[in-house]
Amino acid sequence: MAKNPVCGMEIGDKQARQKSLYRGETYSFCSKDCKVKFESNPEKYSNVPEDDVSETRLDLYSLIETAKANGLEPYWYLKYLFENLPEAMTADEFTVLMPQKVDKNMLAGPAA
Repeated sequence: MAKNPVCGMEIGDKQARQKSLYRGETYSFCSKDCKVKFESNPEKYSNVPEDDVSETRLDLYSLIETAKANGLEPYWYLKYLFENLPEAMTADEFTVLMPQKVDKNMLAGPAA
């Protein structure tokens, strides 16, 4: 049994004719209207606390400002970070990806 996040109605799996996937979680709806309302503003109705969303934004802002403070162009730093982050497995590998540790020559910038 699932609860419609928009109207609060309890919905059985067979009754859920409308579904939506948001941040890895499936939400069930009693009607298309509820689904449309959810999809227009999922943060309002999802189980993701607003604090988590705000904290993520602050983390990204902090990375951008730290990159600027270390003389890095934020776009090229973030590109470098997101390309290399999946490969990092140890604390040392994560540390060398921080803006204050990145060698400017490692960033692919526009051709001069």
